[in-house]
Amino acid sequence: MDLSNYEISSASNEEAIKPGRYTLEYVSDEMIEGGTNGWVALKATFKVKTEGNYFVSATFALEHNNPKVVEIGLDKLAKLARACGLDNLKNSDELVGKLVSAEVVLNKNGYPEVNGEDYGKTYQPVKQEAAPKKVEANTSDSDEEEDTSDIPF
Repeated sequence: MDLSNYEISSASNEEAIKPGRYTLEYVSDEMIEGGTNGWVALKATFKVKTEGNYFVSATFALEHNNPKVVEIGLDKLAKLARACGLDNLKNSDELVGKLVSAEVVLNKNGYPEVNGEDYGKTYQPVKQEAAPKKVEANTSDSDEEEDTSDIPF
């Protein structure tokens, strides 16, 4: 396709996200496959909620010739689900829109992703801010009106 009629800039005005803990919203996922080892994974995409317009990803191995790889992938997925308030995940669609706190790191290519080196320990529930307490007006039980005649204003 000829793109000469479009202004395409390779430079981004937005700085790269810095590694750290962020609140993430689960926005989508897809199944990916690779290699000759039977690797099939769920690739999740998260939107960073607290800063800029950033997206990060995480992968969870679901199939592999090595059963330990699958065990780790399923355990990480279970920890994500629990941090999102789901105890019995049956479909990844249940995660869409859920918030989770997780550590974001830069991979070897410099792209942001959820820290996958800690076996899912990075996933934590998002702490909900306490609702403001309702302040009730001070009311008197008596029907008598308070005398304010001595107040000098």
